[in-house]
Amino acid sequence: MLLAVNVLMPLVGVKGLLGIGAVLDLGLGILLLKHAMAGRRFRFAAIAGTATALLASLLAFAQLDMLRLSSGVYRGNPAVWPKSMKVVQYHDGKTATVALLKSPNGGLTLLTNGKADAKINIGPGAATPDEPTMILLGALPLAANPHAKTAANIGMGSGLTAHTLLSTPQLERLDIIEIEAEMINGARGYGERVRHVFEDPRSHIHIEDAKVFFSTRKTKYDIIISEPSNPWVSGVASLFSEEFYKHVNRYMSDDGVFAQWVQLYEIDMKQVASIMGAVSSQFSDYTVIALTDFDILILARKKGQFAGLSPDFLSAPGLAKALERVGVQHPQDVQARWVGNKRTLDPMFESFGAPANSDYFPYVDQNAVRTRFMNVGGVELTWLGMNPLPLLEMVAPAHAHHGALSNTVALAKAQANAAVRTLRTAIIERRYGDAPSPVATASMLLPHLFVEACDSAAAEDLWIDGLLDLATLIVPESTPSELEPVWARIAEAKCYSRRSANQKQWLTLVRAVSNRDAPAMITASEKILADAKAFKPSARMQYALRAATLGNLVAGDRGNTTMLWQAYGASAFGVAEPPLDVRMMIALDEPDAYKAWRTLFAARTKVIAEK
Repeated sequence: MLLAVNVLMPLVGVKGLLGIGAVLDLGLGILLLKHAMAGRRFRFAAIAGTATALLASLLAFAQLDMLRLSSGVYRGNPAVWPKSMKVVQYHDGKTATVALLKSPNGGLTLLTNGKADAKINIGPGAATPDEPTMILLGALPLAANPHAKTAANIGMGSGLTAHTLLSTPQLERLDIIEIEAEMINGARGYGERVRHVFEDPRSHIHIEDAKVFFSTRKTKYDIIISEPSNPWVSGVASLFSEEFYKHVNRYMSDDGVFAQWVQLYEIDMKQVASIMGAVSSQFSDYTVIALTDFDILILARKKGQFAGLSPDFLSAPGLAKALERVGVQHPQDVQARWVGNKRTLDPMFESFGAPANSDYFPYVDQNAVRTRFMNVGGVELTWLGMNPLPLLEMVAPAHAHHGALSNTVALAKAQANAAVRTLRTAIIERRYGDAPSPVATASMLLPHLFVEACDSAAAEDLWIDGLLDLATLIVPESTPSELEPVWARIAEAKCYSRRSANQKQWLTLVRAVSNRDAPAMITASEKILADAKAFKPSARMQYALRAATLGNLVAGDRGNTTMLWQAYGASAFGVAEPPLDVRMMIALDEPDAYKAWRTLFAARTKVIAEK
């Protein structure tokens, strides 16, 4: 057995493909065979020798496809990566197989067991959609705790997050905790893009389980960052549990900040609510920021409330260049990513009735594989920032963002902001042909808002629908003063003079929303809903109901949000439960409303089942 291992190990090392697993399997088989063939020494020697020779021949002469070995069927991935991809590294580690693939355009993708976990463009091209996540994971905790001196980064990944943390002289020490040694080798392949991780003396890499590491060192950190893989990956869901957060909390300084990356793809809102329940139970306050349209960052404080993010990090020499690469250059670029905080989000998450994720009640682990298989996503959370109404601004005025956004990577809100500025100018200056292509639907309907051919019933419908499409696009991304000239242009057009009093109510409503005038929103929207009487689900009725709900919430008319949904919700949306934004408004208005609703839905479900 030892002879076989000694002979085969060099071959395995040269090939770098099969590892020592085949050798160990062969050795175990030979031992079992020897026991079974006691007394038949010659036959045993012949079989064992033949098996060893076959394995040695396989390792020495077989031409195995490196791309096929690096591949894994995840989501829409092909069974084998295309031939244009080049395998730069391939390592069989103790816990995973790690590969690094290079695409023709210079992108380097790090794979774990065939699953792509990070992609960085090391060439001259634009940043990949993964880069904003990794860079902001390092930069924003520094902004949340500008006096931080020590930090711990759980999970190496590509190393870009740790590199970003070390891009400024702010930190005195960074501990990087990674359970798989081969991930370190994989990260080295990114070279200059992660140079600080391997060259900065403040960087300390530890190959260890995170819980064991913290327990044995007992060091207090000013920042702790956790960037695990997707919760559906085996064993990962425990890094989103109450017990893990409680454990981490012990090793944070009193003004420490914990940063948690959560992927919103292939996970439903109940699982997100379960994770957020675990976070909320262990930290005094948190804020949620959209890293991309598909990823969020939870910044949680051990003690006290969040005072906001220091803007100084935007001008820090080491960080500024990295942030500019992913389109984050001004305070509004960060403010526009704000999704909510403990005050605004806790009631909504609690309304789902999901238990806080726990090692003893592993709600996420039990459900993540199902939602991954069904390709269910929770991206509606980040899309709260793309609401048809200025929802987040009116719920939390202190977090309103104003001004142009940079060309941020992988964030639809930034693209919408740029299109809105062009569209506003096109309307005010009557240059309708300048309406940008991202808002083609609105630009096609613009003539119906201004020209005189408005006599047919179809044109009347187009006028209302066009107005609401326009409002949905420009109101959330504009200030009242920027919007008033737009409404003035519509009101002075001959088309508007031919509208009926009921049709003109829609411009009254849009203007009220534009001015963030809650009482006026209530008056205009509730009149439209009452006058409509019986109606079918439609975008216009959904807009009116959203406006009425938000107006009542902001005006402080408690209880009206629930009554509005009960009166008009099913008719406007055609569903029994509200969409996420309306759910948020109702939960903020009446935190206990959903408890009664869940009881009602459970009773209805039981009756149906019995029938």
